[in-house]
Amino acid sequence: MAKLHKEAERVKKILSANIETFAQVENLFDDQDFKTKVTRDELENMAADIFEGIAGPVKQALASSEMAMSEINEVILMGGGTRAPKVKEMLQKAVKREDLGKSINTDEAAALGAVYQAAYLSTGFRVKTFAVKDANIYPIQVEFERKVEEDGVESTRTVKRTLFSRLNPFPQKKVMTFNKHTDDFNFNVNYGDVTFLSQSELAAFGSLNLTAVSLEGVKEQINKHVDNFTESKGVKAHFKLDESGLLDLDNVEIVFERIPDPAASESAFSKLSNTISSFFGSSNSDTEDSNSAEEKPEGSEAPGEEEEGVPGPAGESDSETKAKETEESKESESTEKKVEEPQEGAEKTESDSKEESSEKTEDAAKEKDEKPKSDKVDAANTTSTNTTKSEPKPLTIKRPISSKVTLLDSKEPDSEHVKASKELLVGLTEKDEEKRKLAAVKNELESFSYDVKNKLYEEEYEAVSTEEEREEIREKLSAIIDWYEEQPLDTPLSEFQDKLSEAKKLVKGLFKRVAESKERPRAMEALKSTLNHTKYMLKSMKNFTAGILDEEGGGPFTAVELSTLETLYNESVEWMKLMKEQQKKKLPTDTPAYTVDEVVAKISALDREVKYLINKAKMWQPKKPKVTIKDSNSTKSNSTSKDSEASTSTSDGTTSSDSETKSTSEENTIPSPDTETLGDSKVEEPETQESSPPVNPSSEDIDNKKEEETLQLDSDSKKAEDEHIEL
Repeated sequence: MAKLHKEAERVKKILSANIETFAQVENLFDDQDFKTKVTRDELENMAADIFEGIAGPVKQALASSEMAMSEINEVILMGGGTRAPKVKEMLQKAVKREDLGKSINTDEAAALGAVYQAAYLSTGFRVKTFAVKDANIYPIQVEFERKVEEDGVESTRTVKRTLFSRLNPFPQKKVMTFNKHTDDFNFNVNYGDVTFLSQSELAAFGSLNLTAVSLEGVKEQINKHVDNFTESKGVKAHFKLDESGLLDLDNVEIVFERIPDPAASESAFSKLSNTISSFFGSSNSDTEDSNSAEEKPEGSEAPGEEEEGVPGPAGESDSETKAKETEESKESESTEKKVEEPQEGAEKTESDSKEESSEKTEDAAKEKDEKPKSDKVDAANTTSTNTTKSEPKPLTIKRPISSKVTLLDSKEPDSEHVKASKELLVGLTEKDEEKRKLAAVKNELESFSYDVKNKLYEEEYEAVSTEEEREEIREKLSAIIDWYEEQPLDTPLSEFQDKLSEAKKLVKGLFKRVAESKERPRAMEALKSTLNHTKYMLKSMKNFTAGILDEEGGGPFTAVELSTLETLYNESVEWMKLMKEQQKKKLPTDTPAYTVDEVVAKISALDREVKYLINKAKMWQPKKPKVTIKDSNSTKSNSTSKDSEASTSTSDGTTSSDSETKSTSEENTIPSPDTETLGDSKVEEPETQESSPPVNPSSEDIDNKKEEETLQLDSDSKKAEDEHIEL
């Protein structure tokens, strides 16, 4: 069936651009191939019932958006299936348009939109606003029971309130208030009216019940907080529809509103202000208003009762909404006053202005007499109004309510079902892994067998094998291929692995000879180059060490190290000559006299010894020569004797300047290591000729000499790479 589904998909794509094609499946059943001719008309007739459903989503989209087709500017195709001519034809009939939008790639449109939406939701990318409005397809409602008393008889009535209507955008939060319940209660969250679905869709829809919520602690909190100054504002359930369209009950709380006691809240300052206001007196209207306010019973001006179970936006309580209403009313009154004030006397005639100018002096005199009296009366009025208007603000108290949510649409499995499911998943994973390994081994066995049979005819394989050997390999590989094709589907993995090992062992020697025949010449050339390099490096090291021994009495290399390198070099040369002679006597089909691994081992040994000596030469530092300093007494006696000799030579006819120069040079002369000093007298060996005084070399001179010697070694190694030796 998998082969038929795959071929049907291929035929559908071909018939989107062609009128007819051939559908063919190799080895469909009992080694029989399937092949038939299919036309586009035949395909459209076979899928006629599917094409009739194309107009359904278009009608649903128009109905949900409450729009007419005349309000739509363009219909753009999306999805690879829209390439089929019949699909385009049915869409044109549904939207009643001749041209359809083809401005986007239908195959990549959905994936590209998902990428843009993911980048927009992610915080790691900055992209332009990519607005996608998600909406829940099915309405969600809350059902609960409420006690009702009719004609003195109590009964229970089921109340339904819509929480999220159909096509409600999400993510969104809502709060539902239950203000009639004074005891612990339960409510259910279910799907709402789904009559817009067809009968087949309703049959596949399943249960309409989502969750059952049980609340505990409502009665306890009410008994604890409700008194003469505190009243309950109901139980508030906070619901959330997240970014994925999943409904969740965030939390449940009960809200109380407490009014402070007027007697307890009256302070000494308010009593003092009342005393002062009574001293100045108040108007009759104020006393009448205060009396009328006192005569009203408590709670007579109760706000309008809110209907229970009506959801509202999250984050606003009843006290907050009332405060907003009072603020809005105050703002409206203040704006009305501001508007009315400039209207009084806005239009003035010229006579009025003249009368005002003449009466200014009279008004000024009257104001002086009336100001003290009016100020006293105004002060008394303001204090009285302030005392009557200042009312205590109610205090909002919120307490959490414990809730237990039970899923009804998909119940949570028990521990036994979870354990059984895990074991089943482990078994399926093992089977999938075994199936993957079996497919890999079967493919490797088949490809290896055919590949080796083809390689036996190549020149490099024929050169290192005989005809009898190749024929034997062909026969055994053919037997393996025949066995492979005859095996049933339930053949265990171990049998295929054994056959693969047998096939590889059969041609192991042949493959080894082919690889050796390719790599041996290059390995011997590398060994020859290494020997050439070692020879010249050994020569340079000997010359360098001999020069250091003559000059300073020490060198970087010992005689043992040089002899070890020389012995290794000679042994490698002899081994290479012997192996070449033995390999010439062997046939290409025989086992080789030496292997590439042996040659690589010889190269590694020589390279290791040479690098060790070179690194030692780089780290070597020549010894500093020793300097002997004369005593002060011997220096003074030596200078006195030299002064007398200088005076004698001057009397014999030598110039004074020559004698002074000679005495100065003798004073600065540093004795050689052969000079022996015994107390105040010294014994010097006879000098055959006068030499220049030795100079103590500085550390900079020693480093320069070391660099020159290292450069000499490097130059010798480079020369060795350019020359060859006869072996």
